Formats: sequence, structure tokens, C-alpha cells
Amino acid sequence: MEYFLIKSSVKVPLQPIHMDTNLYRYRLTEENYERLPKSEIYYYHHTEDIEIPELMLQPTFMAGDVLQQIISLYDETVSWKSLYMLPDEEDKIMELSKHYWIPRLIRIKCLHPQAELQPNGAVTKLVLDKKRLRNLNIFQVEETQENFVLVSLALAESISRRQPYGVRLKRVEVR
Repeated sequence: MEYFLIKSSVKVPLQPIHMDTNLYRYRLTEENYERLPKSEIYYYHHTEDIEIPELMLQPTFMAGDVLQQIISLYDETVSWKSLYMLPDEEDKIMELSKHYWIPRLIRIKCLHPQAELQPNGAVTKLVLDKKRLRNLNIFQVEETQENFVLVSLALAESISRRQPYGVRLKRVEVR
């Protein structure tokens, strides 16, 4: 049983302008997810150093079309809400727009007692308890402050084969 933390590897991701952070939370709860509109459009300030990744972790976990399709192949139970990110320059809209998907993921309590946590709840060493894992292909860790999204080995391999821009996978210890 192997799991990987899915992370963003971009240095300067696009940032939505005037996004409602009370609605689009870093760690979405079921209640927050239900409040999100089915589809929404936001703009971002375009500069030459902005990167447009297939995965965003801020302001919340968002997958681009390619990543959303891969995840959906491995877990049909994930529901999605749509968000379009458009550059604030009208002549760049066709080439630099990005469609993102916000998933409703299962959250499970799965930290192993040997996981290391800071007093504020931040994780310094992520260790999963194999007895608590349910052979899920994608899920969030319940007990952390961070927005840890984990994927199975099969899903990680599928993502790696397609090499989506700005996506990094890091193996997580399971005991």
C-alpha cells in the first residue's frame, strides 16, 4: 500500500483577483463545498513570470482539465465544481485562460501515532496508518492544518505518465 502527496511545483502561480476567501477556503469542508457555485469565473493579473499550472493549492485545491480527467477515471464518486481563470488582459484571454475543477474529496483520519506534529497542528513528518486507510485512490488527511491530498500508487503512476505541468508527487510513509 503506497500513497503519494500531490503538490504544486510552480514558483509563481496565478492568483485570482478579489476571490471570496470565505467561500474558497484552503481546506474546504463539506459545508463550504456545498456553498460554492457550480461554475464561476475569476480574473488574475497577468505578468510574464506567472505560471499556469495543472494543480493549484491556493486558495483551495483545484485541478486543471487533464488532472480532473485522470482523477475521475480512478474515482467516479468525486464531485466537481468548475472555476475559470482568465487573464486581466483582453488580448490574452484565448491563449492564457485556464479551466480548474474543485473536487469534493473524502477526508479520513489516518495519521499514524509516529507522525510528527507541531503544537500549532502543522505536520513536520507525515506518516499514514495503514490500518485506517481504505484503499482509496484519492483523499484528504483529516487531522492536519495543511491541505494534504493523497493519491494511490496507481493514480500517481497515471498522473506521472501524463506529466501535467506543475504537479509533483512525493511518496508518503505508511506504517
